[in-house]
Amino acid sequence: MTTTTTTSGTPTSTSETAPATPDEGSRSRLVPPPGEHLNTGWDDDVSNQDSVLRNYVATLVDRLRLLAGDGRARTCDLSNAFMVDLDSAYVFDNIVVPYGPMADAELAGVVAEAEAFFPEGRAWTLQALTAAVDLGPWGLELLGHPPLMYRPAGTGRRPPVPAGLEIRKVDDAETLRDFEHTLVDAYPLPPGSAVLHPHVVHVGFDGWVGYVDGSPVATAGSHTAHGLTEVEWVSTRASHRGRGIGAALSWAATTAAPAQAAVLVATDDGRPIYERLGYVALMRLSMWLKA
Repeated sequence: MTTTTTTSGTPTSTSETAPATPDEGSRSRLVPPPGEHLNTGWDDDVSNQDSVLRNYVATLVDRLRLLAGDGRARTCDLSNAFMVDLDSAYVFDNIVVPYGPMADAELAGVVAEAEAFFPEGRAWTLQALTAAVDLGPWGLELLGHPPLMYRPAGTGRRPPVPAGLEIRKVDDAETLRDFEHTLVDAYPLPPGSAVLHPHVVHVGFDGWVGYVDGSPVATAGSHTAHGLTEVEWVSTRASHRGRGIGAALSWAATTAAPAQAAVLVATDDGRPIYERLGYVALMRLSMWLKA
């Protein structure tokens, strides 16, 4: 029942018919038949291009396999998750990657497998594909809910290259050493930490080092697979932050394959920089640490 007002100001009452509810026939056309399989986007026979999230997972796992090399590092491929022990000081490379979103109970089973896989004393991380999980009861510490960001090919603007910055592609042992030492100092990681094996220069790793006055001050890396570029290892030494150097290196990594879209896991502090490069936030992940 609603009330309206006439031109003379006198209220009158009118009735409205309630929206019709679907009859049994129309309902049966909407609801799938009992037993019909409804695709979640994570079935084995679904293409990795079904969604950006699934494509990201496939590309990330491909990069981790690349870093592991042919027997250079231990890996474990479960039916629902992939894990690699690169024995790296960069803890995000000792990682467990679920192949799809999981409830806490299923993730707990993956955690139990990881406990058996990683050697005692090794710090490792687990990247859950949703923010709505709690692995604290299984002894993991929450590092945060970083945004997963996506950049369609051809979007965003190339940032200006700061005066005095030279960007070099990692293509030999010297530039790889500069890349690694800069990454270790910028995060920071323990001095002398080993992060990347020299074989990565020859197996699809794309890395860039930013130099100012001949000294390495910033890094960015990427890996391209499954039609997607995954950007990682973005760092700038504390002495050179706030000058646009990180943005310039991120652009080099983002456009490693110009015709392809790119994806990265950001921090909230870094998010505005990536948005100016054309990235948009898709969702938040959960990053957990077992130290």
